[in-house]
Amino acid sequence: PYAVTKADFISERKHNSLPVMPNAYGHTEYDENGNTYLCFDKGESDDFVHSYAVFYSDGTRYDYFSDFYKGISSMADEVKLPVYSKSPGVYNIKVYAIDSYGSISDSYTSIDRSEVRRRKTYRRKLAPEIKY
Repeated sequence: PYAVTKADFISERKHNSLPVMPNAYGHTEYDENGNTYLCFDKGESDDFVHSYAVFYSDGTRYDYFSDFYKGISSMADEVKLPVYSKSPGVYNIKVYAIDSYGSISDSYTSIDRSEVRRRKTYRRKLAPEIKY
């Protein structure tokens, strides 16, 4: 088999433009248990958006994988991220896209005055909708 090295991706990375967050604003949704979800249009990239960096107004950053693991053609147009480990309160949030090369977008989606109603702990399982 072909041994892939980091150097193999350098030429592609040079020609890759930064990912983009196409919509400036997102919104917050809540489920019947009071859990908070950040909702926004998916990021765009020459390759694909690998993950999202979520910055809260209190200075914390949380990273989330996109749903690329379902297959590139099956990625949802709207992203709905559950908020984990945040204390109840109101936050201003900026969401940036990160592509498969690790480049972060200059543009971001803003979710202003997002209220976290209850603290939700993280289920230590990648892709909980998949049966293991």
